[in-house]
Amino acid sequence: MDEYSNDLLLYTKWPHLKHFIYLVYNSQDLRDPEALEKLSGPITMNGVAFTAHVVLA
Repeated sequence: MDEYSNDLLLYTKWPHLKHFIYLVYNSQDLRDPEALEKLSGPITMNGVAFTAHVVLA
């Protein structure tokens, strides 16, 4: 989860951000992969509105 949050903070510095796609490979190794899926949807952060998409593979 920390990596997801850090990536969001990094990419919201780009004002043209519209879609943030976060691919998690080996998601079966995660303790709670569904918790990441719940983070998908519209987000406004640092004044930038975008849609986050979490893909579990």
